[in-house]
Amino acid sequence: MHEALESRHWRILRLFLISLDEQEMKNVGEQLHRELAARRDCDLNPVRLFFSSLTAEDLELARQAILNERAARRQERRLLAVLARTKSRKSARSESAR
Repeated sequence: MHEALESRHWRILRLFLISLDEQEMKNVGEQLHRELAARRDCDLNPVRLFFSSLTAEDLELARQAILNERAARRQERRLLAVLARTKSRKSARSESAR
């Protein structure tokens, strides 16, 4: 859980906002809406919450781990398909031999 900002931090934010022109204020407002949406998404999705806490380097490592896991699962599915076809052929041969 995030800690609430102290009053001095709110003063810093207000000073920052005062220094912005209208377009920059619009951009800040739009960014705030995106951040609120992202926060709601994090609250609903634990994986997003986890990923949002990672550094860019760790995100890249996570991406590679996911790719490796997907490749391993594809290989397992291929092997299972080959085993299923082999079993099916043996079963068909046994039936025809009877």
